[in-house]
Amino acid sequence: MAQFMYTFWQKLEISREEFEIIPMPLFTKRQKERGYNHVELIAEEFAKLTGYSVNVELVKRIKATKPQYKLRLNDRVENLKNAFVVDSTKYNGKKLLLMDDICTTGTTFNELIETLKKHNITDLCAIVGAHPTIS
Repeated sequence: MAQFMYTFWQKLEISREEFEIIPMPLFTKRQKERGYNHVELIAEEFAKLTGYSVNVELVKRIKATKPQYKLRLNDRVENLKNAFVVDSTKYNGKKLLLMDDICTTGTTFNELIETLKKHNITDLCAIVGAHPTIS
């Protein structure tokens, strides 16, 4: 997936200055159950291709959210409300590239972006591996 995302990234007409990758964080308990965060693994491979750094300290998921795919839009928004916390001491001023494996409605990204904005972190891009068509 990292190679797929990198190929897409190279085709975008955006500034190629230094970004720092922020993989979508998992709640601590969920990550311990899995043994890894799959988006972190994708981010690490993407970083090897781009030369960007990965920052897993800036944003933490502090709420055990339900899987989003089972919820309606209004329930998704409520499910993710206050799900993230930002440690602004871990922000180094670089543009951030928010990364996730899938984006269905954008609710997770929206909540993450709003949380970052509360800390005056607004120089952001996002990339996902998949965006299913919703009918």
